[in-house]
Amino acid sequence: MALTNSRSHNTEEAYPDTGRIEAFSDGVFAVAVTLLVFNIKLPEQVAAGQLGRMLLSQWPSFAAYVVSFITVGIFWANHHYMFHYIERSNHLLGMINVLFLMCISFLPFSTSLMASFIRNPNEQRTAVLIYVGTFLACALLFGAVWLYAAQGRRLLDKNLDPVFIRRLSMKYRAGSFSYLVAFALAFWSITLSLAIVVALAIVFFFPTGHSAHPQTISDPGGFVAK
Repeated sequence: MALTNSRSHNTEEAYPDTGRIEAFSDGVFAVAVTLLVFNIKLPEQVAAGQLGRMLLSQWPSFAAYVVSFITVGIFWANHHYMFHYIERSNHLLGMINVLFLMCISFLPFSTSLMASFIRNPNEQRTAVLIYVGTFLACALLFGAVWLYAAQGRRLLDKNLDPVFIRRLSMKYRAGSFSYLVAFALAFWSITLSLAIVVALAIVFFFPTGHSAHPQTISDPGGFVAK
């Protein structure tokens, strides 16, 4: 019994910084965005004067690359922003973050799948569901990182404004809900589902402002689809 209690205590033991989590996360983000470009293939055989036409025929790959790259960039920026306020870490926070990064690293595959099959009427819905579903999983697990750290101010800066914490939590829930709506709509309208994903990338690209410490810190980030 004593051994069990000791293990339980150690699992929740807080470490004094989050540097290793952030460094590992930055590495995964960097690899993920780099792999995205490999979904765009060079034409193998090009007739004279046809290079432009052949490149244009790959528009799904270019479009998917842009949307995925920007969205991963938004996740990265807000992950960095979020950890500005998470002062400590523990084992469970690290594992939730690992699951989030697992979904981020899956995005190059789901992006390639969507770009390859978006014009195939028999397979496009499955490809889009996997693509949007990956974003949904990223958003849910991103939010889970924050909500776990914020519960009872478990791992947060103790001086944070409670109103700021609630607002940020609501934004992350709203982002997850938006991706859930996009995922559900894919069963009915692929176009509308992808339009929501693009709209989310545009909306959350721009910051909003909220005070983290009353009259002290301005919120430069404010996404939260995650």
